[in-house]
Amino acid sequence: MSSVQRWFFYALLMVGAFLLLFKLGSAPLQDYDEATFAEVTHEAVGGNILTLTYLGVPYLNKPPLFFWLADLSVRAFGENEFALRFPSAFAGLGLIATTIALGDLLGGISAGLLAGGILATTAPLIETSRQMRVDPLVTLCIILSTYGFVRGMKDKRWFLLFGVALGCAILAKSVIAVFALFAVCAYAVALKRFDWAKEKFFWLGILLCIAVALPWHLYELMRFGSSFFDQYLSYNVSTRFTEALFSSVTNTIYARYFFAFGAPWSEIWALSVLCLLVFWKRIPQIHRPAITASTVTVFAIGAVFFLAKTKAITYLLPLYPFIALSLGLWGAMLLRSNATRNVMKVGAIIVFLTGTVLTIWNGYHLNPYYSASDELAREEKAAAEILAQEHPYDWYSFKDSEVLSIVYYGGLRYPIPVMPSLSLPRGASVLLYGTSYSELVADYPKTAWTVLFKGSQILLLRAS
Repeated sequence: MSSVQRWFFYALLMVGAFLLLFKLGSAPLQDYDEATFAEVTHEAVGGNILTLTYLGVPYLNKPPLFFWLADLSVRAFGENEFALRFPSAFAGLGLIATTIALGDLLGGISAGLLAGGILATTAPLIETSRQMRVDPLVTLCIILSTYGFVRGMKDKRWFLLFGVALGCAILAKSVIAVFALFAVCAYAVALKRFDWAKEKFFWLGILLCIAVALPWHLYELMRFGSSFFDQYLSYNVSTRFTEALFSSVTNTIYARYFFAFGAPWSEIWALSVLCLLVFWKRIPQIHRPAITASTVTVFAIGAVFFLAKTKAITYLLPLYPFIALSLGLWGAMLLRSNATRNVMKVGAIIVFLTGTVLTIWNGYHLNPYYSASDELAREEKAAAEILAQEHPYDWYSFKDSEVLSIVYYGGLRYPIPVMPSLSLPRGASVLLYGTSYSELVADYPKTAWTVLFKGSQILLLRAS
């Protein structure tokens, strides 16, 4: 790595750190995942870190690695939005660095730096990593495992990293770790390398993967029996794949989000796929396998998400490092050509500037698309603080919606749903969403109401 390339490497990390950490804790936590994960972390601090709980009930939806890291962050920085989001942001920064390293391994340092720059200016990475979510951590583990495998084909000792990172991916988000196997199989086939299966260090890596991932699963299985796998695997894996458990996200919305919020890189990647098919024979043999493997991995991971019935926008995050790698390899190849070098340099500057602007626009929620959810989060936190001052043992919600951030910020139990047959006690606190006030009045015509908090999306009342 030359001094100029080293400067670019450190500059990329500094830009990535700024985009990920600046005002990280300024916005309140949002429903659903952020508020849930924050409460699980809150209960884990000073509690049983092996068996996670949510409102005192065993929380078997996710493995524990992310929450262990969040626990450490809270102990270091105190319990606040910055500390709760820091593990995701740090994972996002690690993902940029690891993508640079993997690109360097596959196509040279120019490919690595281009891939890292592309990923750092990909809005979905920055936006998701600035929230308290598991996706950045599991994606980091997937890329780190892929790096260990590819480097292990040159130096067999690196297969140990492949195994450890794969085990961490399982401890981060269970079966999503299989995406690492998609990637390593794609690179092994494209590079026509199968001798790794005979290497002792590869199988030692597999044993390390088992040593990392198995103990916690055995502990939970011994403690909860078959109910552990009923919730952990049957409900959270097979049922999510075969049934739409939440949200109204469709494959059409997936595609729109991919191109609208992944711009400009998603559109350029789609063009690169077309070029791969049309100019296959003209691509130098030295570059063809890595570009092909990266592209195939994107399609393999994308196919899983598009086939699954339960969908969430953040699920798509593992696609973007492999898109960045594919484009980085293409860019490095074109920069080596005298015929395209000058055009590539000018084009790269324009596209990177565009990507940076769009990343800030979407990653920092300047886009009006996010305004409603951001305002709702602010109002929920304000309502939760008022409820906390009221010290209600029981509180109520009308037209039940997601109230998890209110539960977390207020230190409250889950609310009792208001129904026409329910007799509300005097002084009861009732939370309403949307325009349901007239319906509440119709159901309780003899009740007088005192407004405790009024926002654009929620209303907090006291029955009197």
